[in-house]
Amino acid sequence: MKRRNPFPGVTTKPDRHGKLRHRLRRTIGGRKVDAYLPGGYGSTEFRAAYEVAIQGVQVTSPRSKAGTVAFLIEAELSSIAFQGLAARTKTSKRGRLDWIRLAVGEARYDALLPHHIERLMQKKGGPAAANRLRKDISQLFRFAAKRYGFRGQNPASLAETFKTKSDGFHTWTDDEVAIFRTKFLSGHKARLALEIFLCTGAARQDAAGLTRANIRGARLHHRRGKTGQEVDLPILPELARELSQLGPAQMMLLSQGE
Repeated sequence: MKRRNPFPGVTTKPDRHGKLRHRLRRTIGGRKVDAYLPGGYGSTEFRAAYEVAIQGVQVTSPRSKAGTVAFLIEAELSSIAFQGLAARTKTSKRGRLDWIRLAVGEARYDALLPHHIERLMQKKGGPAAANRLRKDISQLFRFAAKRYGFRGQNPASLAETFKTKSDGFHTWTDDEVAIFRTKFLSGHKARLALEIFLCTGAARQDAAGLTRANIRGARLHHRRGKTGQEVDLPILPELARELSQLGPAQMMLLSQGE
């Protein structure tokens, strides 16, 4: 008895280098699906890509020359892992990867050495941005090892990090909070911002996106932009007092105007 194919539409053939490639070609509801699937046949990565493809999200292949940094970046941008990131995280990371692509996209990634990475780091605007670049490139090489079997050294891991002079962010004392409240009385936008941060612990990007729709009775509900985690908190009296003074037509809690 012929064994049933657990992944209908998938064929596996060697490419011109002898490496097996898995291709999905199938028509679903009148929609033609034609995509190459990453990972080993039946692996977690393979299964995830298969599900995404048959559900209507195209798994695209890189258009740049194989083996280049641009090729690697395009492959990561179309990966299941990248597509699963939060929208804001994707936008930020795509911007950083586009910078790398413009700078060294045509170079072969297996030819990059630690001093090449350090030169790129010197072009960034400060130690923190340089070290962020080093981390992004290191992640690209780990992706190359996982997706394409790259076995060379990771040059970013050997590049020197830039020293940053920072003692971190100062945490306000109770006295400093009291001084701020004295300067910005109830009803001021700065006072509302303070109470949102104190009463919710929300990240800056999350606080900036809060609207009336996040208020549900006596509770504030929102989803963290970075992790996607749902947060449900009671609205404390200090915050409730400021929210009660919002104009009836104001949807964003922290509007752009005064």
